[in-house]
Amino acid sequence: MRKIGLHIRLTDTIIDVARYAVDLQLPIFQCFFIQQESNQFISVADDEAQLFLKEWREQFKELYLHGSYWINLATKSSGVRIMQRELELARRLAFTHMIIHPGAIQKRDKKKDAIAAIGHSLNTILKQEHEIKIVLENSAHAGRSIGGDLHDFLLLKEYLDHPEKVLFCIDTAHAYSYGYNLLSDKAFKDFIALIDKTAGIAHVALIHLNDTKQICGSLIDKHEAIGHGVLQEGIKRLVLEPAFANIPLIMELPTMKQDEERVILEKVRKWK
Repeated sequence: MRKIGLHIRLTDTIIDVARYAVDLQLPIFQCFFIQQESNQFISVADDEAQLFLKEWREQFKELYLHGSYWINLATKSSGVRIMQRELELARRLAFTHMIIHPGAIQKRDKKKDAIAAIGHSLNTILKQEHEIKIVLENSAHAGRSIGGDLHDFLLLKEYLDHPEKVLFCIDTAHAYSYGYNLLSDKAFKDFIALIDKTAGIAHVALIHLNDTKQICGSLIDKHEAIGHGVLQEGIKRLVLEPAFANIPLIMELPTMKQDEERVILEKVRKWK
């Protein structure tokens, strides 16, 4: 069965996040390790971690940490340091994947320099990290942001010591906002071909299944629930695309009631 989950906001403890996911019968979920109200990195005591591992962790096939927006691997040492702190907690809680936005070009750098710096940072991390899979997500932005243009991923591979160890997440709302049209037949086919050429479909570990009301090419990163934006038919087509048949799906919904989330989940679960 297709694994479909949600990004769940961390408002109290990681156990509350897991409990919420169980209430929705999710086989997977994604969260930040940043507490929503305080915008601070969470602290997990040993007894809380042990309780999570003993009573909650076994209920999920995979667990996805979304790295904080403080991580910018183009900043080399500081980006690596922040990411390593979040990876340390992810290991304690037996998370399986960490999704990050690649980073942004620093003021005096050129794009090629930023991509090289990201490659260097990933090489440093991958020398030490053997448990958690690192997943790079495409961006909605252009300008100084890396990863909106999928060709950035192809260039990045040139700087990786082990490119096969880096996986990718395709966010549908980000792709559309960047300028990849998922609604036109030809553009959709071209987009799938481009994913394979750049990230490589075999290395896509996750799809962020998000709708948006923004126009194609707006460069605005704002998600909507599926059916509340303009992308539903393109999203459904991506879900049903044979090349992506076994790739897990996670929706990053705007704030809504749990019953409303159930309706969205049931809609996507019925797509076959």
